[in-house]
Amino acid sequence: MFNNTFARPRFRPALNVGCLMDISTGKYELGPHGESVLNGGISGITGICARPNNYKTALAVYMLAMMRRACHDSHTITYDTEGTLYPVGRFTAVSKYDDYLSKIDYSEDTQFAFTDISQYRGDEFFDLFRKTMNAKGKDASDHEKTTPFLDSDGKPRKAIYPSGGLIDSLSRMTVKAVEDIYEKNQIGESGMNTEAMNNGRAKKQMFNQLPQICARTGMYLLLTAHVKDVINMEMYPTDKRNLSYMKKDTVLEGVSGGFYSLPNNVWMVISNKSMLNKEKMPEYPWDNSTAMKDDTDLAVITMINLRGKNGMSGFPIEIVVSQAEGVLPSLSEFRYCKENERFGLGGNLQNYYMELRPDAKLSRTTVRGKLDKDARLRRACQVSSEMLQLVQFHRTLEPALLCTPKVLYDDLTAMGYDWDVLLDTRSYWVFAEDESKHGQPFLSTMDLLRMRLGQYVPFWLSKDAVAKLKMDKAIKG
Repeated sequence: MFNNTFARPRFRPALNVGCLMDISTGKYELGPHGESVLNGGISGITGICARPNNYKTALAVYMLAMMRRACHDSHTITYDTEGTLYPVGRFTAVSKYDDYLSKIDYSEDTQFAFTDISQYRGDEFFDLFRKTMNAKGKDASDHEKTTPFLDSDGKPRKAIYPSGGLIDSLSRMTVKAVEDIYEKNQIGESGMNTEAMNNGRAKKQMFNQLPQICARTGMYLLLTAHVKDVINMEMYPTDKRNLSYMKKDTVLEGVSGGFYSLPNNVWMVISNKSMLNKEKMPEYPWDNSTAMKDDTDLAVITMINLRGKNGMSGFPIEIVVSQAEGVLPSLSEFRYCKENERFGLGGNLQNYYMELRPDAKLSRTTVRGKLDKDARLRRACQVSSEMLQLVQFHRTLEPALLCTPKVLYDDLTAMGYDWDVLLDTRSYWVFAEDESKHGQPFLSTMDLLRMRLGQYVPFWLSKDAVAKLKMDKAIKG
């Protein structure tokens, strides 16, 4: 009855960003060639919160860059409410490991827009943002492209091509009404008392509009916020946490209630620790010749997803970040495997290798430099880490699918697959119209596991390569 009256929602897929943030926030679906495509990563609205100097901006910049990696024609807008962000340097640093992103000159790039408080108050920025996105929404069909996700009839679903946005930070965003209060009153005067109320009202009004703006226009919006302590004056205090997995007696500063209830995911950084060993030397230096005592460039941050609308919430994820380079996805994935009982690592405690890339010999002091130079090694770390995450987060999978990287490597080798070919692939899905812009074919971690069981053969393999496969060697599930 209702299906004859109401239109179905627009399809709004999540965009893969890697660095341990896709598997836990998404689910696999079959694509038009029988491939497994992960609908996970960043969705319409993503919140990132932490105390000051805990890499909120670094995480947001990384996510926006990864959106551009997959969607070469996407446009992004960054609004700096604090006047401290140097975006060109941030985006350039985090782009160095990708062939496409590393060639972008962000200072001249017409798809990259940046503005800050020197140009617009918060309400002025939002008014222009809304008008720009609504103009895109009026011609939504002109912006639709083809995803690899299928509808109930087995046809690829269309989605509005993504635009990206970042407000850094929402906590410090002020509106004209508040600035008028500042103009008319001295610090400490009673007229200042309505400052927080006016700011809060404006942000509530903004959040009332954001979900529809993002849903109708293909906007993937990132919002950062500051965490602060609550001073509890009650004799018998009650637990007033706005989200279950927040630390007790903490709150997000200067945001409306919409920040807690409307984003698809809210990532909270709960700790930040420099990566130094017992001798105060960097745990993963570039090399021994440049290693310096007390070098705090690298840190490991622990974050939890306070609100996962399409996956689990409350679990910790540790990400390696560099003060100079930002988020380091491959080192994060390597460390994740190493810290989880050396999943996918062969060798001994000092000299080891990834079992999916056994020819690349590693040690603590060489792994960072080798990850920088070896794309296949980076891919091996990513696949291994996602295999482990599937065990931890996708607990209803067919047990026969799950195995160790060593077993996967040996079994696919026995079937006649060439691991150099398998590692020369990309993990993230792209719109069909963009396929020709990406030099590497698509192969997900789930595809590799299904190949071992004979459930899938990459559609892009040459006929000669397929003819050489020994399908009788496939493992019977």
